[in-house]
Amino acid sequence: MAIKYVEKFDSVSQLAAFAPVTGKQVGIGSVGGQLYAYDGSNFVPVGKTPVVTLTAGATLTPAAHSNRTVVYDAAAGGALVLPAATGSGDVYRVRIKTALTGDLTVTAPAGTILKGAALVNDIGGSAAATSDMFAAGASDEVFTFAFAIGGGKVGDYVEFEDIASGVYGVFAVLSGETDPATPFSSAA
Repeated sequence: MAIKYVEKFDSVSQLAAFAPVTGKQVGIGSVGGQLYAYDGSNFVPVGKTPVVTLTAGATLTPAAHSNRTVVYDAAAGGALVLPAATGSGDVYRVRIKTALTGDLTVTAPAGTILKGAALVNDIGGSAAATSDMFAAGASDEVFTFAFAIGGGKVGDYVEFEDIASGVYGVFAVLSGETDPATPFSSAA
């Protein structure tokens, strides 16, 4: 039999002193409006995940990066690699913290494609300023914040959702580029 309770506490340490520490009991408490679950050894914030900051290219993993905001803080750009899509529902969100002076690519592994679109604000150039929507092509595996055309401004982001085996759903918002082009491409 499990014991169930919800209690409001002034601090996580107060919750720790009250939470059960034996068996399979689970405690739930609220501290400062944040809900915490206690599994007998750890306090886990419920519904809130910390930001992960990257300062160089990396291979993203479900344990370290899924369902979190990955803040990219390296002006020179770099390369991020997504894990294989399996239909897990995991979301990988990449947001630019420092304006890029080089390209940042996010690549799905071989055999995994991107399906979705990017909304790009055209800030002018050879044609009048508009907002453009670019859809991923049938075999696209790469998303690029392209510095050469103004991509990778502070706050720009792309989100990849693992929707099926071999498929990431993708949506991006880029705040301003001159004469934008599609940010999607094939790795081949």
